This record gives sequence, C-alpha cells and structure tokens, in this order.
Amino acid sequence: LWCDILQFDVNSKIPINRSFFSLGGNSLAIMRLFAQYQIKFSLDTKSSSSFNIASLFRQSTIAEHAQILQQWLNHTSSQTHQPTQLWSTLNICQAEASYGQQRIFVDQTIRFSNETSVYNVPLVYRIISNSN
Repeated sequence: LWCDILQFDVNSKIPINRSFFSLGGNSLAIMRLFAQYQIKFSLDTKSSSSFNIASLFRQSTIAEHAQILQQWLNHTSSQTHQPTQLWSTLNICQAEASYGQQRIFVDQTIRFSNETSVYNVPLVYRIISNSN
C-alpha cells in the first residue's frame, strides 16, 4: 500500500522504521493510506477509537502502522464483531448527490446553458467627453 500511495516501484524495499513523511508522504497521502487500510482490512473505525487518522500521524512508520493494525484487528476479533462493509468506489453504480453537489450541478447548468441569461446583467454607460 505504501508503494502505491508514495508512487514507488512495487519491488522497492522501504525500511520499516522510516517515517512516512521522510519518504515523501504528506497529509493528503496519509489520508489516502488510511482509506486504503480501511478498504484492505475491512476496518470500521467508528466502532473503535484505537485506530484513527491521528494515530497514523503520530506513529508514521510501517512497523508502527503494523502494530496499530494488529492491535485493532485483535481488539475487534475478540468482540465477535462483524466488520462493516465499506462503500467501495469501484462497485458503485450510482448514489444520491449531496446538497453541495446538487448546488454545483444547478449552478453549472444555469451558467453554461445557452438558453438562459440569468448571470447576464445588462449595463449601459454614457460617456461624455469635454475634449476640444
């Protein structure tokens, strides 16, 4: 997962004690990594506070991530908890648009439609010149 997120060759060897950030990772990349962990390990982070994005920021090596994941998986398996199926973007055919997405769609439809002049404000300027 790290090679994919950091865009390294799959065969490259990443030291397990090197920080994610020292390898070129940033806050957006670690959030993508967090999402990949959720998908790969079927993690339901709402049911437990032991695995969260803040813990990945604080403990940013592969070894520490493996330890966090192992603790979380041990914790959930001892509770006879069925992992929640995460909404995978690869299997989505359609979904309801959020309010913000609906606003963007309406705005785009109005702006780029040739049949409407909602955003056109006609102005007339009269320029009087006193040039001799």
